[in-house]
Amino acid sequence: MSVYRRLSAFRLALLILVVLYPRILVAQIATGTIAGSIRDPEGVPVQTAITISSELGFRAIADTDAHGTFLLTLPYGRYEVTVQNPVSPYSGVPIDIEPLQNQEIRLIVDASGKLRIETQPSENAGVWAGSPKQELYPEIFNFSGLMLGTEPATATLPLDFVGLSDNRLAWQSQRGFSWTGTEFEFMGMDAGDSFQPGRPVVLPDVSTLDEIVARSGFAQTTSNAYASEIGFFPSQPVSSWHGNLSTADTAGALASNNLPPAADRGAVQQTEHYRWLTRDSAEAGGALAKWVDLFLAAAGEWASQTVPIAGPGNDLESRMLFADSRLRIQAGARDQFDLLYSGSRLDLFNWAMPAGLEVLSGQRMAPSFVSPYGFQNESEADRFSLFQAGWSHIAPDGTLGALQARYQYSVAHLDATPLNGLAQSRIELLGSGVAGAAPLANLALETRQQVNAVWQPRAFHALRSRHQVVIGAEFETSSPSNRLTTPSGMNLITAAGAPAFAVEFNTPADSRSIIRRSTLTFADHIVLGDTLSLDLGAVADFARGSLPEQSSPNGTFVPARALPSQSDLIAWNNVSPRAGFAWLVPHGGGIVLRATYFRVYTPLAGRYLDFGNPDSLGGSEYRWIDRNGDGIFEPGELGALLLRFGGPYSSISPSLARPYADEFDVGAEIRPARALDLRLSLFRRDDKRRIAAVNTGVPSSAFSPVSILDPGPDGIPRTFDDNQLTVYQQSPATFGQDHYLLTNPPGLRNLDKGLQAEVRAAWRSLFLGASFVAEQSSGPTNPGDAVFENDPGAVGALYMDPNTLVNASGRGVMDRAFLGKVSGEYRLPWGGIEIAVVADYLDGLVFARQLLVTGLAQGPFVIGATSHGTQLSNPLSGNRAEGVINANLRLARRFRLPAGTLVAALDIMNVANSSYKLQENEITGTSFNLRRPVEIQPARFVRMQFRYTF
Repeated sequence: MSVYRRLSAFRLALLILVVLYPRILVAQIATGTIAGSIRDPEGVPVQTAITISSELGFRAIADTDAHGTFLLTLPYGRYEVTVQNPVSPYSGVPIDIEPLQNQEIRLIVDASGKLRIETQPSENAGVWAGSPKQELYPEIFNFSGLMLGTEPATATLPLDFVGLSDNRLAWQSQRGFSWTGTEFEFMGMDAGDSFQPGRPVVLPDVSTLDEIVARSGFAQTTSNAYASEIGFFPSQPVSSWHGNLSTADTAGALASNNLPPAADRGAVQQTEHYRWLTRDSAEAGGALAKWVDLFLAAAGEWASQTVPIAGPGNDLESRMLFADSRLRIQAGARDQFDLLYSGSRLDLFNWAMPAGLEVLSGQRMAPSFVSPYGFQNESEADRFSLFQAGWSHIAPDGTLGALQARYQYSVAHLDATPLNGLAQSRIELLGSGVAGAAPLANLALETRQQVNAVWQPRAFHALRSRHQVVIGAEFETSSPSNRLTTPSGMNLITAAGAPAFAVEFNTPADSRSIIRRSTLTFADHIVLGDTLSLDLGAVADFARGSLPEQSSPNGTFVPARALPSQSDLIAWNNVSPRAGFAWLVPHGGGIVLRATYFRVYTPLAGRYLDFGNPDSLGGSEYRWIDRNGDGIFEPGELGALLLRFGGPYSSISPSLARPYADEFDVGAEIRPARALDLRLSLFRRDDKRRIAAVNTGVPSSAFSPVSILDPGPDGIPRTFDDNQLTVYQQSPATFGQDHYLLTNPPGLRNLDKGLQAEVRAAWRSLFLGASFVAEQSSGPTNPGDAVFENDPGAVGALYMDPNTLVNASGRGVMDRAFLGKVSGEYRLPWGGIEIAVVADYLDGLVFARQLLVTGLAQGPFVIGATSHGTQLSNPLSGNRAEGVINANLRLARRFRLPAGTLVAALDIMNVANSSYKLQENEITGTSFNLRRPVEIQPARFVRMQFRYTF
């Protein structure tokens, strides 16, 4: 056999190994898989034993097969591979295992017996990974911003392209799916909000993370995530003590001006930029003994930035603090224990946005809070802490295989507090502008305990097939609580500036719930022959939602309350099937075809339990009769009762069924050259049995249709774009009889579909990546354009009265239609200067044109005069803000010092100084067609960063 034929056979064997074997192996809590092979200089496979060891003392032995290949699953980190051969028995090379990922290596034993390694691009279908510590790209100091820049299908709100929203917990989604389906994990353990799934209750310091890993689609065979999973994996110590100090800084003098002409500014009054920013960090790690090592890190960020919708001097002041530590103990050759702590603190000294705002806005005829900037007269103090302890037993050469167990205890405090003693809050129904005090404050608290265990026995053969089994178990209990308050127990609502409603609340309202979840996971990766593999699995999920004994103090309009415990208000037992295949097409030049199907069930949310809790936020809405016309509510100005809302007037259907989604993914990938990787996938997801609160106290029969004139987008009656809309007037005899039943309305669904294409290439010192995503979502959502309203996973006002169904079907808030992203790195041949660029395009934010309806018995209310976003069948049906293009550039140079290395970087954020409209005016009127902005891109600015490593 010629050397060429030997190499071709070798490459084919390695490709088969990588494509067909390891996909299911990455299902463990914090492990990765490495597929490798050994050959001699002539390309002949070497059948031998290899030793895998770590600096901390881990040691195991594995044998290569007849093709010289081997497969290992290990906790992520650095190892050394040693080949046992008579020429040089101690020849070894280092390898890095990356979490939840496959890696492909080639080991070559040369004539002298020395070992040489060649690393290949790895196949990780459905997996995206970013390494903030290693990548050169211009940094956003927040995981959502990092993923927005380079993960192909990520969209966030706010759009944090340049870092000015690092101090906000963003809403995040992949492929246009509901943000409520995004699951966050820290070292494989749940770090998401159990009251409102889809929100993180962790704020990691991205500079201390080894990897951020997103899994969806093809990689979701054993994931518990409803839509996509985002995992954070912290840095690990090494044997020799090392550390680094870094600082990143900018100032207002380094920012440009990108304000549009005065006539086109809309709500924007000034450029959004940092007045000043400093972010400083320090970390150190190393061995305390041969069998124990430690990593420590601390960071702080202090900033002052302008708020575009406010005048100069009304700046947002913020502070973020981080602390991280990890201790690893090697107890024998194959057992490792670790202890981990991660804590963070986020302070906004004004312009806060309280947790649980969706509870206030999710009522019928309530204002929609669409401003991305929060409330000026409110501060926010968030605290996040988690502690973990883990054990890993890895025996690749033993029957037991790999076993991991992990425990977590976490606490999150999200505290929004009024800044002053303002007694009243006035909210404009159309546009939701707030005067006076913020309408809501909240002290949210969540505690969680969780235990995970995963067992992966050694692979075995049966019926001419190879099986790799993974078995997992998880138990989790969380206790979310909210202490909601309102100014003087009231909100005042105006319509077009005129007094309309006075809302009395049952605040202070202390609501608590307990959510318990147990899951059992089984998956089998089956290899059939040389070109076909199957993935079969199931996740059994048992969820329980209960209310503990609780009480609330007396308020302005309610007495003190005490409620007994209620167990298992919601009890769901479900089994989620998963199936997929990968086929290496014979004689296809290495093309791989894939397909996956799975059914996933939504997590049980504490928000659902609010509908069975009389202590959750609720109240009554009355007419506001401003007798003296001063715009200030006074005794004697309370008119007739119009409606009731919230927990005291709600219940949960005994037959409430668990929502689920069926997802199909198909794709193809090929690597026509060693440094070129091409991928294409199609997806379709159907969310079924969705949940909504139906007003059974005031049914649709209590309303009569009324035809009204919509003056159209020009806001001028009796012009060509006028339209007749049907709205519904409530019978006065039913005012105040509201009762809401949380149930599954028949036929309430949502459909997502689209495609994703990726290209990655490398040539010498040039690295390029490009992606394109086309996505479409369709289905009814709540009235309003806010992120917690126009989303199919959010429970709000939909079905609370017939007016909530007017133009309800459309695109969800995370649907960006088209996303294109390009990233690249290049090292100049002279001067040692490295260049990195990230450029992104996202279609605009969807919204419905909002129309104020007056003259009906129930008082003024707002409806969507159009659907959310344009529909393919009717391009004029809805609206999108302007598409957004952003590019960031980094220039960096390394300086070798006698004791360490200094890296100096210059970042230019928003290089083109673009001023695209991120959010546009939604209000029907004569200025609607002018498309004036509510928010534009932050202006270009320059940031300097220095990092000293020793």
